[in-house]
Amino acid sequence: MSNSLREIFQKTDPRVQTLGDYKKSINNNKNVNFKENHNERHETEMHLWDVFKQFPPRPKSGSTVEHKGYEFFIKCLKVFVYLIIFSAILSFSVISKFTILFATTNINLESVHFCNSDENKSSDEKLLANLPQSGRIAWMWCIIMAFIIPEVLGIISAIKACIFKNIKMDEFPSFVNFVFSIFIEILHSVGMALLFLVCLPNLNVLQAASIMSCICFVPSLLAFIGTGTKYYYSRQLKNLLPVLADGFAFALQITGLLASIFFQHRDRSESMYILPVALILSSLRWWPNYVSSEGKSESWLSKIKNDLEPTRFCLQGVTAIVRIIVFIMSALLIAYFKNYDLTQFFNGFLVKEYSIPVTNSAGTTVISLNKSSSVQFNFLIIHAFSSVFAYAFGKFACKTLMHKFGFALPLVLSTPTINIILLFGYISREKNTCAFHGFIPDYLFFDVPYLESFEMIVSEWYLWLSIFLWISQVWITFHTWTSNCERLAKAEHIFVILTYDSLIIDQCLSLNRRRERKLKYTGVPLKKDNDVKVDESLTFIKVCATMWHETENEMNKLISSILRLDRDNCAMRVVQEHFDVRIPDYYDLEGNI
Repeated sequence: MSNSLREIFQKTDPRVQTLGDYKKSINNNKNVNFKENHNERHETEMHLWDVFKQFPPRPKSGSTVEHKGYEFFIKCLKVFVYLIIFSAILSFSVISKFTILFATTNINLESVHFCNSDENKSSDEKLLANLPQSGRIAWMWCIIMAFIIPEVLGIISAIKACIFKNIKMDEFPSFVNFVFSIFIEILHSVGMALLFLVCLPNLNVLQAASIMSCICFVPSLLAFIGTGTKYYYSRQLKNLLPVLADGFAFALQITGLLASIFFQHRDRSESMYILPVALILSSLRWWPNYVSSEGKSESWLSKIKNDLEPTRFCLQGVTAIVRIIVFIMSALLIAYFKNYDLTQFFNGFLVKEYSIPVTNSAGTTVISLNKSSSVQFNFLIIHAFSSVFAYAFGKFACKTLMHKFGFALPLVLSTPTINIILLFGYISREKNTCAFHGFIPDYLFFDVPYLESFEMIVSEWYLWLSIFLWISQVWITFHTWTSNCERLAKAEHIFVILTYDSLIIDQCLSLNRRRERKLKYTGVPLKKDNDVKVDESLTFIKVCATMWHETENEMNKLISSILRLDRDNCAMRVVQEHFDVRIPDYYDLEGNI
């Protein structure tokens, strides 16, 4: 009776018949390459209740062979890659911030302590290098070009996307939503021009590095509203802690904006009132990443965000052109209100040579240096390449799922690292004017406050404020630690905006990293709901193979590979169906022979 049932079951289920034929082929052919362990128990009879658990022994050849030395080498290689990515992002982001702060501080800086290395310190007399207006204009163009370079790269990528991607007409946003996005980009460009061409040049470099953490103001506001709305509708205690944390971060951002008014501004006092406005405008660009779709308070922003999302990679070319025009026009107006010669302003980097008089304490000119704008150009090249490499390494870290140690951690450490470097650099040059001779031009340096002792450094209130502003920035960008994406994800799945802001590369990468988003999961339904946080739709694997001139051994290996895939797929499906666990790597499988 059992034999007849077994024959009927084998005829109705081709998988059982395949396994039975495969079992017979192993017993009948002794020359099969599978090396069986004769100490193990091999039953000739296949039980119906255990039919899917009897698989042939795995071959000890190819990818299934254990290579302990090779696996150890791969682990060491992964650790090495982790360290390389961490060091690259941290160093390039610090270099980018260092060079841009050096450019901003020299826009309004009129005199610098000069290092007269030719005299070999034979005289203790302090000399001052008086920077001319043409040199300061060259530093302005250094910042302008640093802003333009990422936008040009964005235009190129947008053109490539429009050519090679299939875009439907119904995917384009409405005219009102498109104008709204352009308006936000205009405000952001104006804010960046005011911040880097007006406000930061009137601050000392330690204040400038500290206040840049307030660029997270608008994201902190939207995050606080989102978590507050979620708690209001859910009334769950677990949602209260994020509300309190976001509220504390938002309060610190407001404190930083108000405290920036009391910074010691150089020359023009109106910059103290422009600085908070510039910081708020500079933080507008990343609003899509922090808009919440829960509740009614932000439903209109969510609709605009969803309407712009499908063609954002294509429309960024238009917004990049608008941003370039607005930033240049803003820089022109700033130069006009600073009473700069506009003819000299448009020369920019074309200034071949200008004179820098070096005077002593009596005001007598001791040396006259003839310099060109090549120094500004070299700083621009260093800044542009460091920003590009920081963006490229950051995208690589997220694609390879190394984002926690290789992306989030170096971006968190970049702000305190640059502050520590600036502080120790100031102390070194205060003790020895020629401390950076050969590394930085002798007639250029940062504008730093006069801090005679360590007690004076500790007593500066804005240095303590920078710690709290940095903590708020860390919390606002905490999603860089928790956000996940699929392996080798596209750029639009990693970042909200496909371009980067070179002037604030560390804050830009953190704020631009896409947060968790909800998509409709079309795979195995879970018990609770069908909305699962994922970054990509369900993966579908199709196995296609032909059996024409293959040997019996090759066909057996093909069947065993398909069965291993099926076993893995079945195990994940059972876990999701019966244990309510979402497996990120789940896939649907289809085999064709």
